[in-house]
Amino acid sequence: QMADLYHQINENDKEIELLEKQIETTKDKEKLKKLYDALIPAYIDGGKSDTEIKALIEQAKSSIGEYTNSYYQYYASYAPILDEYRKAEASRFSYDATRSLPDVNRELSSSSLKKKLYYMLEDISGDSFPELVIAMNNSENTFDQPGNIRIYDVYRLKDGMPERIFDINSMGYRSVYTICENGFIRCRGSGGADASNDRFYKLEGNTETIIQDIEYCVIDHVPSYFQTDANHNRSQISKEDATEIINSYNLKTGIRWIAL
Repeated sequence: QMADLYHQINENDKEIELLEKQIETTKDKEKLKKLYDALIPAYIDGGKSDTEIKALIEQAKSSIGEYTNSYYQYYASYAPILDEYRKAEASRFSYDATRSLPDVNRELSSSSLKKKLYYMLEDISGDSFPELVIAMNNSENTFDQPGNIRIYDVYRLKDGMPERIFDINSMGYRSVYTICENGFIRCRGSGGADASNDRFYKLEGNTETIIQDIEYCVIDHVPSYFQTDANHNRSQISKEDATEIINSYNLKTGIRWIAL
């Protein structure tokens, strides 16, 4: 109860300290499982690194036996992809390194940001299987503002194996992918000052569907906006309607990003 109270008031350090002390003195495996089930999310919310989280899971396994945290039961399936991204980051995303690592988005070698990589395992699609998202944070402060994150890869599990949701060629350096609420992903692409589009995907289980595409372009020096729906019907709309549609997709906040 005390740990839960600390969690509610965002006192992560106190929550972690209390749970760790309880783990040190608890021998009962069922109680230990509950404590670790609370401590692992506390580590994530408290900004612990991937290395620290993995070490905690290994500690739990050695203490309990065949322990599998419900949230991270699919971690092992994505582990090879995370390992490739660690190698790419260690090379500062060099051209040669990214080309030799098939699970790494090649566009990282073109990035001028060179910021820290983060990942998250969350069930975006609502099928009870977490997707893996690799992102770079453009800000030192927060992930919860549009533009602060640049998503480079999104993977899902299909028949127990990881599968890239978006083809690497579609995730170009000039496209920005954003996780939205209710299983939507927004892709903003740019063709220059006079052309851009916002494409919205719906993730549902092992499928992704383009719900609509809002396109901006200049025709005969006149700014124009077009909407293409899921049935490929294209119609011209006003700037106000385009803005309203785009703004109707809310950024997903509260994601537990983990530093690689």
